[in-house]
Amino acid sequence: MLNVKWRPIAIIAALLVLGHFLLLSPYLDSRRLSADPAADDPLNHGSPVNDPLIDIKHPPPVTVTVTRGEAAAYTETQVVKETVVIHEDLSEPQEKTSAAFVILTRNKDLKDLRETLIQLEDRFNRRYHYPYVFLNNEPFSDEFKAKISNIVSGECEFGLIPTEHWSYPDYINQTRAAEARKDMADRKIIYGGNESYRHMCRYESGFFFRHPLMDKYKWYWRVEPGVKFACDIDYDPFLFMEKNDKKYGFTISIK
Repeated sequence: MLNVKWRPIAIIAALLVLGHFLLLSPYLDSRRLSADPAADDPLNHGSPVNDPLIDIKHPPPVTVTVTRGEAAAYTETQVVKETVVIHEDLSEPQEKTSAAFVILTRNKDLKDLRETLIQLEDRFNRRYHYPYVFLNNEPFSDEFKAKISNIVSGECEFGLIPTEHWSYPDYINQTRAAEARKDMADRKIIYGGNESYRHMCRYESGFFFRHPLMDKYKWYWRVEPGVKFACDIDYDPFLFMEKNDKKYGFTISIK
């Protein structure tokens, strides 16, 4: 049993030893890190990186002085892990073709269309910068034009659809057309009762390429407001179709 008069001294000594190990532990950790920095990095696997698009920066060691009161307790050098910066190749492809995105939309579609275009730019067009043609059977608002132009990398043009391209031909019996739409709506056919949808289908089937804004293009990519692009498009569909003598391609998903 420890003598009572020595008990305070023993407590002080124990505290000094404990403090010594607490102050020393960062130094030991830094020594282990300096000895094998790759061992602690699960992405390194001990192999050098030779990708030309990856720049590995090795910052210089940092010297840190730890003080206790006014006196310096010890000085250590901490080695900071390298920082990996990936430089994505966003240079414009050398080969392109005469093509544009054509989008039939309205002012009320602004929110959905912006979300679609942000994804389309991110997944594909930020490298190609193909132009956009926006068509509407009503005039586009200044707000629509400004907010759309600010988020795309290609040139934007806004066109008005002629009335004769967005209406009934003279030979159509509109009474029978209304009855047919009601019948389809009663039978739960998708878009069956939607008159505007009929005008859109007719326009997309035979009139959109007759718009003067489309005259200078050979290829068109139709984009609908609200569609999603879930993955990167790492090739040029316009150029693929041109080189492989394709006329028409599509993808569709309806829920």
